[in-house]
Amino acid sequence: RLAFEVGLKVPNCFIVIAPHGDPLYVIERYDRIISKEKVSRVHQQDFCQALGFLSSNKYEHKGGPSFKDCYDLILTKTDSNKRYEFASQLLDWLCFNLLIGNNDAHAKNISLLFENKKIALAPFYDILSTEIYPKLNREFSFQIGDRDLGINIGKNQFNLLERKLEIKENALVNRMVKLQERVLEKKDKLLKDTLDEFKDDLEYPLFYMDFETIFPAVPIHDESRPYQQIPFQFSLHIQRSKNASL
Repeated sequence: RLAFEVGLKVPNCFIVIAPHGDPLYVIERYDRIISKEKVSRVHQQDFCQALGFLSSNKYEHKGGPSFKDCYDLILTKTDSNKRYEFASQLLDWLCFNLLIGNNDAHAKNISLLFENKKIALAPFYDILSTEIYPKLNREFSFQIGDRDLGINIGKNQFNLLERKLEIKENALVNRMVKLQERVLEKKDKLLKDTLDEFKDDLEYPLFYMDFETIFPAVPIHDESRPYQQIPFQFSLHIQRSKNASL
């Protein structure tokens, strides 16, 4: 939803509650055309397929496509009337994934659609932050300039990538700054709207748990690490009804 709010082309998505009570994340198929008589499939190829790479080589550091490979594919294979629009969308996709910490933004997570004898960039999918999961890979899927570790990527790396892509100096840097401003502008309202939707579905009584933690520099327990958050006490507060105090 944040990607949509800042202007990325993404499929319609929403959450439904299954009969057993679990939430289900639903994404509307964009590669199907529904008519009164039938459902037709729109052919799709991800960028690994289109560039001739195996799915096991979807990451650049494992021999997969570079971002330049993907960018050039857009400029050479998509509909000539829209290829620069698609290239701009791809640059926004790159910047957004770097901003939210999605290190899994690889070449299989971007695709081409083949419809009416034309090739177009498909809506973006699988956009989520992987940085919040400590056990997942910290390397970004593509090398940006001469680096692929997100915390080490800065203006110099963007300038190097700009030269590889043969685009104007600081064009990517400026795009990153503007997209960051849109993210900061939209995220608070989106968070409030999401929490309001979530609260509307809650059933009382509500239980609030609060943990107090320590994070010692020198581990004090076996199988713990420096600065690991370790809980040592908790509190539980109960709200019996919507307007009741805790």
